[in-house]
Amino acid sequence: MINEQTIKEAVALRKTQKKRKPTFLRQNVGIVRVRNGWRRARGGQAKVRLKLRSYRKQPSIGYSSPRAARHRTSQGYEQHVVSSPSELKKEMKAIIVGRTVGERKRLDIIKRAQELGLIIMNIKDTQAYVTDVQTMLQANKEKRAQKTKKKEALKKEVEKKEKESKEKQQQEQGEDKKKKETEEKKKVLEQK
Repeated sequence: MINEQTIKEAVALRKTQKKRKPTFLRQNVGIVRVRNGWRRARGGQAKVRLKLRSYRKQPSIGYSSPRAARHRTSQGYEQHVVSSPSELKKEMKAIIVGRTVGERKRLDIIKRAQELGLIIMNIKDTQAYVTDVQTMLQANKEKRAQKTKKKEALKKEVEKKEKESKEKQQQEQGEDKKKKETEEKKKVLEQK
């Protein structure tokens, strides 16, 4: 197993190596239709592939970082992306909370990590973050409660209006029936 001293030395060495490492771009990057980024030169007379002196450098194994420093942060911690509190372990030392994790579960992960004494890499001030999120969640809860109250009030108003309209229709129908009956009586009387 690699001890912490060698890891720190490897991380420091990686930092100095990365300063000297060139940016690897493809051969014809100056042309507008060609995108940046590395693509291996495959042409027969490609100067980059031939490794001629004044042309771009190619990626090679010599540019790689020390094995002890690979997949580690700048502080020397292993990167563990966590998406639920059950994934946390004491041996991790430092974690990164996954970007697709929601606010409530993120709070649970932060609290559990603080209990275990873990460092959270992608949240700078955890205490301030927790208070901000809790206030936001509380505000959202209040908004939802107000929304449901408004919906219920609107429902009651609609029901009242429907009842009133039904009563009016019934009254009008009743009056119409009375008028028809009286008219029929008048007709019957006139016929006699």
